Amino acid sequence: MLLLIRKVPLAALGRRLGVIRFTSTISTRHSNTITPPLPPPQEAPQLPGGSFVVPPPVATSSYPLARLPTTSLLRSMLLHSITASPILYKLGTKLLMMNLDSLKERSLMKWGVDKTFYTQFCAGSTPAEIATTISELRSLGLGVILAYAREAEISDTAGLSESQSQQIEQWLSGSLKTIACVEPGDFVAIKYSGAGLSSLPLLSRRAPCDESRGVGAALHEICKSAMAKGVRILIDAEQAGVQDGVHDWTLELMRRYNRGNDTKAVVYNTYQMSDYYYYYFLGMGYHC
Repeated sequence: MLLLIRKVPLAALGRRLGVIRFTSTISTRHSNTITPPLPPPQEAPQLPGGSFVVPPPVATSSYPLARLPTTSLLRSMLLHSITASPILYKLGTKLLMMNLDSLKERSLMKWGVDKTFYTQFCAGSTPAEIATTISELRSLGLGVILAYAREAEISDTAGLSESQSQQIEQWLSGSLKTIACVEPGDFVAIKYSGAGLSSLPLLSRRAPCDESRGVGAALHEICKSAMAKGVRILIDAEQAGVQDGVHDWTLELMRRYNRGNDTKAVVYNTYQMSDYYYYYFLGMGYHC
């Protein structure tokens, strides 16, 4: 096929368009065939004025982030500027570590941390504060995932002063209070290591959670409480050394609590990019 391109002067663009007929000069076995002339083109029908409705412009206020207060934006800029600077980040961390005791009592540093980092990343320290934060997020059209921020690391020794039963009890109490703060259909994120240092050896060995009577009983009580209220439990990712055990526990909870035609899934897993492809095919059967 030969494509012929014809340049049109700019002055011709303002004229009324007509039908242009091209004649091929290429000799083929069909070039000598005489065809009857085509009928003149018909004018396109005119559409009534009210048949096309121009959609209204999207108001700026309909975007959730456009309704954020200026103080929230300024706080975000300040915190991201500090954490993006290696010098400011190290200086701020050193300053906080040197004044940990002052954060437990009323002081100027505690006030500054509460108004910046805590307000930015935490929903609140009381049910009333949490309810206010959730209401503000819903007014912006955003969903809620309330996370109980309690975890432990293998190298952590801060919890050695507390007994294992006390750590498990605190984790269970905090998780149940977190479930009580959300509405049916919302997510509550928890970490297994929040049960204390007794959970870490089990996760490292990939041992069942029921091997520890306290951890297993607390975990089942959390799932049953969430199921009764219609809340979904999102199991958060952990450090790499215990992540395989985290997946084992979560898949077992899925087998137990994500069953039934009349109930929705209760337990959800978290897949990190490093292990997504391996665990996706292993765990996809328990998401349904």
